[in-house]
Amino acid sequence: MVVKKTEGKEVFRTVDLRNLMNDPAAHRLNDSWVIEDHYYTPTELRRKKGVWDSAIIEKAIQSFKTNRRENYVDSNDSMPYGDAQFIKVREFYGHVQESTLDEKGNDDNYILAQFILIMGERLSSQNKQSSGGAVENAEGLILFKTKITQEKGLGDIYKEVHFRRIKGRWIGRGLYEELSEIQGMKNTEINQVMMAMRLEALIIFQTQDPTVASNILKDLANGDILKFKAGVQGLQRVDTRIHGNATNNMLSQEIDKLANELANSYEVTTGATMPSGTPFSLTALLNQNANKLFDFIREDFGLFIQEIIEDWVMPELRKSLSLKHILEITDQDEIEMLREWWARSQVWESIKTLMLSGKMPTLGQIDAVQQYLLARISAKDSFFLEYPKDYYKDVQTKVQVVITGEQEDPSTLQSLQTILQAVAQNPAMLDNPVFQSILDRLGFSKYDFSVKTPTVPPQMAPQAPTGAPASPVGVPATA
Repeated sequence: MVVKKTEGKEVFRTVDLRNLMNDPAAHRLNDSWVIEDHYYTPTELRRKKGVWDSAIIEKAIQSFKTNRRENYVDSNDSMPYGDAQFIKVREFYGHVQESTLDEKGNDDNYILAQFILIMGERLSSQNKQSSGGAVENAEGLILFKTKITQEKGLGDIYKEVHFRRIKGRWIGRGLYEELSEIQGMKNTEINQVMMAMRLEALIIFQTQDPTVASNILKDLANGDILKFKAGVQGLQRVDTRIHGNATNNMLSQEIDKLANELANSYEVTTGATMPSGTPFSLTALLNQNANKLFDFIREDFGLFIQEIIEDWVMPELRKSLSLKHILEITDQDEIEMLREWWARSQVWESIKTLMLSGKMPTLGQIDAVQQYLLARISAKDSFFLEYPKDYYKDVQTKVQVVITGEQEDPSTLQSLQTILQAVAQNPAMLDNPVFQSILDRLGFSKYDFSVKTPTVPPQMAPQAPTGAPASPVGVPATA
């Protein structure tokens, strides 16, 4: 699979491998030249004006309307009218001489460049004779050319993932090719079985009497009596039944078994019923081992998607989030965490303000303020956070891609059960930094196991003691 970075909201798109050409012996696209074919109607090609050379675009469209050819045909060339429906544009990436881009460039210096061009139409032998044989190909059109300065070369333009790599072969090797010989064996077996079945359906007789009709099904009428000479055996039917069913079935099973082994499609992965008496633990172990290849492929594809998101999607997302904005959080787990954080930050800000003014609140007053703030925010179903401009500019992002959740790891369930037992025995473990690190590695947080605060409407604050404010609003009462 190959994806390509694009400009605009789309960010990237999947490349049709039928329109992609490169060095077939390359290990990756970054080590090869790349040619990608695009097909445009005249209207679609005109939309590229301003991005590509507008005059060259009109020249290509005029050639297409005149000659109806995918490639460019020079007006001086004699070319029969074609039936093409699109204009074929080729996008080339590769190392070329510097003078190809700049006339003053050095011919000995090779640089990585991009070309958008329309190839010249290849002249047929008849056209060569009409042109005197002096011209082999019409000269094409260059719509756009530029030097590529990305640090990763084509790695900043194309990203790829392979199902199964083979040294010296970029496209790799797939299951269709792996099973081609097996498919041939299966086809031969089925053809032989079909021939045997047709032979079995035939009705054939044998006799030593030459006077018997050549075909009793056609030459004899109902009720006719066949008479044989003395000493000649009677009419007998030839046995055309298939007597090698056991051998055929064994061969068929061996072919199917070999195909399943090459494709890693064992019984436990296809959902077939295991033999009677197979222990459950053994079935689980077989299933785990049989799915290791698919887990590896899934992990490889997940890293591929993760790389696309980190390198291409996140930078575009940072651009859209660079302005000052407000984020609304509706997830209850996130809200529960932010409620505690917000109440604590408000209390500490109030304490700092009072201490700078020379006053010290009591622990009871601090606790009363915190409970009041939690009660006031618990009635809300969402949480709003205000982010300043360029807040995400220097944020280091880490993306974790989960391809599918249909297969859960049994070890995760066992770990979850162990965590629940430990928390039930000692709830204070949730505040232990080491225990929080273990939860983080398993994909959990302490808020996943903490008791949710019930949603209650805000209540009036209790009567403040003498000398304290009557109703705290985010600032601890004074002593």
